[in-house]
Amino acid sequence: MKKALVMLLVAALLAGTLGFTPVRAAEGVIVQVTVGSTKATINGKEVVLDQPPIIENDRTLVPFRFLGEAIGAQVAWNPTNKMVSYAYGDVSIVLIIGSTTAVVNGKQVTLDVAPKILPTNRTVVPLRFVTENMGAKVEWNATTRMVTVTVAPTPVVFKRSETLYMAGTAWGPPSNWNPFSSYVTGTLGLCYETLFLYDPLTDVFKPWLATGGQWTDAITYELKVRQGITWSDGQPLTADDVKFTFELGQKTALNFSSLWGSLGSITKVDNYTLDFKFKTALYQEWDNRLYTVPIVPQHLWASKSLTEVATGANQNPVGSGAYLAFASDQSKMVWTKNIGWWATTALGLSVAPKYVIDLVNSSNENSLGLVLQGQEDLNNNYLPGISTLLTGGYAIHTYYPAAPYHIAANTAWLDVNLQKKPMDDVAFRKALAYAINVDDIVSRDYNDMVQASDPTGLLPVWNKYVDQTVVSKLGISYDPAKAKAVLAAAGYKDVDGDGFVENKDGSKIALKIIVPNGWSDWMAAVQMISKSAKAVGINIVPDYPDYNGYLDARLKGTFDLAIDNQQQVSNSPWSYYHFIFYDDLKNIETTQGGNYGRYNNQAAFDLVTQLDKVKTDDLAGMKAIISKLQTIQLTDLPIIPLWYNGMWAQMNSTYWTKWPSAAANDNHYLPVAWNGYWNMTGILMLTSLKPVTP
Repeated sequence: MKKALVMLLVAALLAGTLGFTPVRAAEGVIVQVTVGSTKATINGKEVVLDQPPIIENDRTLVPFRFLGEAIGAQVAWNPTNKMVSYAYGDVSIVLIIGSTTAVVNGKQVTLDVAPKILPTNRTVVPLRFVTENMGAKVEWNATTRMVTVTVAPTPVVFKRSETLYMAGTAWGPPSNWNPFSSYVTGTLGLCYETLFLYDPLTDVFKPWLATGGQWTDAITYELKVRQGITWSDGQPLTADDVKFTFELGQKTALNFSSLWGSLGSITKVDNYTLDFKFKTALYQEWDNRLYTVPIVPQHLWASKSLTEVATGANQNPVGSGAYLAFASDQSKMVWTKNIGWWATTALGLSVAPKYVIDLVNSSNENSLGLVLQGQEDLNNNYLPGISTLLTGGYAIHTYYPAAPYHIAANTAWLDVNLQKKPMDDVAFRKALAYAINVDDIVSRDYNDMVQASDPTGLLPVWNKYVDQTVVSKLGISYDPAKAKAVLAAAGYKDVDGDGFVENKDGSKIALKIIVPNGWSDWMAAVQMISKSAKAVGINIVPDYPDYNGYLDARLKGTFDLAIDNQQQVSNSPWSYYHFIFYDDLKNIETTQGGNYGRYNNQAAFDLVTQLDKVKTDDLAGMKAIISKLQTIQLTDLPIIPLWYNGMWAQMNSTYWTKWPSAAANDNHYLPVAWNGYWNMTGILMLTSLKPVTP
C-alpha cells in the first residue's frame, strides 16, 4: 500500500499535474511565526496569516502555501489527490493530506505528524520537516512559542546540461514583464500564453489555451477555453480570464485595442465558452489576435490601474506558461521551468531546459565569439560571416545548410517621406527604385544570407498571394539607365554640372538615408544605396543617428529616407498591407502603426478594410483584393521593397541537440526567441531539444 502511495506521489509530480507559484532566486531569508498568532514576519516585514500555526504531537504545523512562498520555493496543491508539493533548488517534497508517508527527492520518508485540512478549510503542514529538508535551520523558543526558520543564501548553479543560453533579443537590462508593453523576451510565450499557436511555415493554427473556435454565424465567434489549466499561483484559468483580457483593450490603449472598432460584445456562455459578437466581422485581424493576444489572470490584473495595465512593469509575473520568472540582473534574464505546466498533462509536452537564460547583447562580434565557443546555444542576432564558419569545424548550424541560411522573417524596405520634395513625386520614387542594386547588397553586404525581395515585398510564405501579372507589368528592378531616363523625362536635370540632378525648380537635392548607428549590416547597405543613387545623379548620403534618434525621425516624419522592416511574418498579408497603408495618419507618432512616409490614398485604405472582411479561408476573395493593392503599391511606390531579412538563428549543438532545421527528418519549428515568435512554434522548439549526453 505504501509503495503504491509513493508511486502515486512521484507520478503526480512528474506528470506536472500541480499548479505552481512563481519562484525567487535562492536568497537568504528569515521567517518567524508564533503558535496561535496570525502575525508572522519575513525578513523583518510583518505579514498576516489566514490561519495561525498550531501544535500537534509536539510538531508545529503552518499554512502550506505561506511556508513555501516565504522561503522562495515552488508550491503546489492538487485538490484531486489532496497533495501538497514543494520544489526548491534540487529538492522536491511531496506530501499527502492525512498520510505520514512523504517523498523527498523520489525517496519515501516517514513524518512524525501528517499534513491536515483544518475545520477552517486551511491546509497545514509540519514546518520543521519541510524546511529542514530544504536545508534551513529551525529554532524553537518555548517561552514565546515562536519558531524561527533561517535559510542561508545559496548560490544558484545553472548546470550546463539543464540550461539553455540564448541572445539576440535584449539590448538592455530586463525591466518590464508586462505582456502588453515592451516586455522582457519570454514574457509572451514562456510566461503568458495565447489562445492558439500559429505555424507560418505550414499556415496552421494549433489550439493552445483554447481547444478550438468557430464562426457560428456571420458575426459570432464561439471560443472554447481549455479546461484544467491553472495559473502559476494555482488559480484556475477560465473563460472569465479570457473575457477580462480582451475587454482590457476596450478600456485602455493596448496593441489589440483596434479590435474593438468591430467587436461589439463578449458573452460568457459557461465557464469555458465565450461568444464574441462583432458589429462587422474583421476575419483577418481576428485570426491574428487569436495567437497574439496574451491572456492574463483577472484575479491579479483587475486591481491594476489602467496605466499599470498598459505600461506597468508587472514584476513577479504570474502566467500559465512553461516557465516562471526566476531572476534577473543587468546582464541577463533567467526563466525556470514550471513543472506544473498544463501542457504536460493535456498535450504530453515538456520543455527540455530547466533554465532559459537570455543574455543582454553587448555586440554582434561578442555574440559571434560566444556562439562559436558554445557559450551561447542559440543566437538570434545577425552575425556577419557566419555563413563562412558553418564548415569550419564548429558545432553550429543554421536552419538551411546553404544560402539563404535563414527563414525569411520580414521585408526590409525603403521608407520614403512623401511629405518632402522630391519624394512626393512618383517619377522620382521610380527612378530611385531603378537605381538601387539590391543584388549587390545581398551578395556583398550579406554574403547571400538574405534574398532580394519580390517587388511587392510579400514574404515567401505569402507567394500564393502575389499576382505575377501585375508584377510583370509594374514591377521594378535594378536598371540605372532607366533610372536616368525616368529622371530626365520627369524634368530632373543637372543644372550646375556637379553630377547631381536638381529639383524641377532648380533647387538642390541633398537627401539623407538613415539607419541606427551600430546596425552594421544596414549601415553597409545604405552606403551601397548611396553609391548606386549617386551613379544615376541622385545625391543621397548615409546618416547614422542612435536608435532613439532614428525612431524619433521616423515617427515624427522628419526623415528623408529610412530603412525599415517592422512588419513580421504573420498569418495573413493583411498585416503587411495594414502596416504600409496604415490610415490613421494624424496619430502615427503615438500609435506607431506604420506608413511612416505618410502615404495618403483612400482607395488603398478602403481595400485594406475590405480585405479584413474576407474570411481567411477564402483564398480567391483574398487574392482578388490583394491584386488591387499590389497594383496601387507598384504604381505609386509608397515604399520600395529591398530584401528579406532572415530569422537570424545560429544554433550550437555542443550542449543541446534536436534543433530545428529544413532537413526532412528534423523538426521545423521557428528557432527564434524574438517577441511574438514563441507563440509561432518557438515554444515547441524547447519541447524538442535534447541535452547532449556527456
